[in-house]
Amino acid sequence: MLNPQLLFKRAFQPDSPDDLYLITGSGQYTYGDLALACRRFNAWLVANHSSDNEILIALSDPWHQAVVIYTQLLSGKPVLIADAGTTPAGLKSLIEKTGVKVVVSDQTVPGVSAEVRVLTPGSAVKKTGSLLSKFIKTTAPDSAAEPSLVSILSSGDALNPAPVTVPSETLAYVLFTSGTTSEPKGVMISYGALIAHLETFRNVYGYKPGDRMLNILPGHHADGLIQGLFLNAWCGSAWVRPFGFSIQTIPDLFQAFKRYRITHFVTVPTMLMFMQKMSEGFTDSLNSPDFRYSLSSASKLEVSLWESFVSTFGKPLYNMYGLTESVTGGIFCGPSADIMKIGTIGKPVDCEIRIDREPGQDSGPGELFLRGPNLLTGYYRNPAATSEVMADGWFKTGDLAMVDEDGFVHITGRKKNLIIRGGVNVYAEEVTAAINRNQAVLECLAVGFPDDTWGERVLVAVHLKEGQHPSEQDILQASREFLAPEHVPDQIVFLGDLPKGPAGKVKINEVRELIQKKISEGASHPSNATDTHDRVFRIAAKAFSSPVQSLTEQTNAASTRGWDSLGHMNLVTGLEKEFGIRFSTRDVISIDSLGTAIRMVNERRKN
Repeated sequence: MLNPQLLFKRAFQPDSPDDLYLITGSGQYTYGDLALACRRFNAWLVANHSSDNEILIALSDPWHQAVVIYTQLLSGKPVLIADAGTTPAGLKSLIEKTGVKVVVSDQTVPGVSAEVRVLTPGSAVKKTGSLLSKFIKTTAPDSAAEPSLVSILSSGDALNPAPVTVPSETLAYVLFTSGTTSEPKGVMISYGALIAHLETFRNVYGYKPGDRMLNILPGHHADGLIQGLFLNAWCGSAWVRPFGFSIQTIPDLFQAFKRYRITHFVTVPTMLMFMQKMSEGFTDSLNSPDFRYSLSSASKLEVSLWESFVSTFGKPLYNMYGLTESVTGGIFCGPSADIMKIGTIGKPVDCEIRIDREPGQDSGPGELFLRGPNLLTGYYRNPAATSEVMADGWFKTGDLAMVDEDGFVHITGRKKNLIIRGGVNVYAEEVTAAINRNQAVLECLAVGFPDDTWGERVLVAVHLKEGQHPSEQDILQASREFLAPEHVPDQIVFLGDLPKGPAGKVKINEVRELIQKKISEGASHPSNATDTHDRVFRIAAKAFSSPVQSLTEQTNAASTRGWDSLGHMNLVTGLEKEFGIRFSTRDVISIDSLGTAIRMVNERRKN
């Protein structure tokens, strides 16, 4: 049996209450602050919802998220965690699926049952939850309906959670991988799995009190949740998350290393790529006596980026492999020399691996299986999906891998149709289902294509119904009703009948070949547009999934739904490729409208 109040003592009765736990953009919080806030939220829960077990949260503020999560865990109860960017319709769907009666969310949720209480922070919130999101304001809550979370945490009554012990297999949290109205997939992690993996992290990386971990990944991202909220409290270190990631905050990111005396940096390859691309004037940012190394996770770290980042910034960069289903890790590459080899994901620590090959295949790549104490219990209320990935205690990762002669693991490809764009998991089936909702679409298939900037891009092959002629932008715009912003496809490719096998199943590899051929044909017949204005607008329309006719020189991020960090970087890279130019870091940040983009393109072409 486990005692959550001893396991998470720093959130309950910390020995060093004045030690720093969290730095955000709005303030600093000690472990004493965390313990008091948890007692206050617990008092509200007991007074209003003492019989409820599960709570659903969709919060972008790391402080609010930490308090609600730890309050639940200290009481031996699970918390269900959704993307703060989930649409109201998506949240309503999750509420109905889970049957929860308490929701703590940045936004109100219209149309839910009267017995469901939705607690909001109490003021407009800067949305920093998504790695690729822009700052937008949510609707202010009806203060008469519920007290605000802010008021409860700042001045409410305080009550310690009742003493409790739980079996190690007790559910600790569910992390939902979908932010849409489609069927969500929730990964269930037990107390035992969470604790075992936190201890593995402490042993591998040697985290300790006094360390300061810069981790600006969103809290619904496994690496943001585990290596931010949980790991720091487990080790007694400080979690530094003063802002979310966006193009505009990259200079702040560089300055944060010295400003906050950072010792470790948790990141993803796309963030590293942005830092490398925009390093002009910031190459000494990591050069401080406090800083030790960066740790990349979430998607494959290419050797070229790995080596160039280390060369540019002069500090070690390590790698790890894992999934939401393995808490977040499992295979580690560094810092210990015996598990460090550039170009690999390292070696398994505290878990086992197996390479599952096709019958008759004795060597070479195969599907990577994991087994260990850090694995998921299953998918939330979805035994069929669980049985698809679990076999005799082994988890089928869907990644293809091989082990070299020194025992290091290499990822060689992917078996399952999961697309990782900028460190964000995009499920191809989810995108396919959303596009198929369009009345003009007969059938479609979403696939991932390699991309130098984002790791992968999301492309959708579409077969239209007879007599239907929507544009690419029409379909992309319509998909936003059903998809979270970071899941919207990059490109629609119109094809005829999609190739199928005898059983009627679409042949993914043949569809990829047709898409590639169509793209190549398009590249060999470039647009007739010669005017800089028209060419910029064409690239912007594609980057933002917006009709060209809707764009003006005054178009900016505030007025354009698709102009988030993903759209911004697609605009920048598209313009550089189209005009054969190179933007500086200052240029990238300064592009605040299409008029500015046109002016900068003309200036760079003159130079």
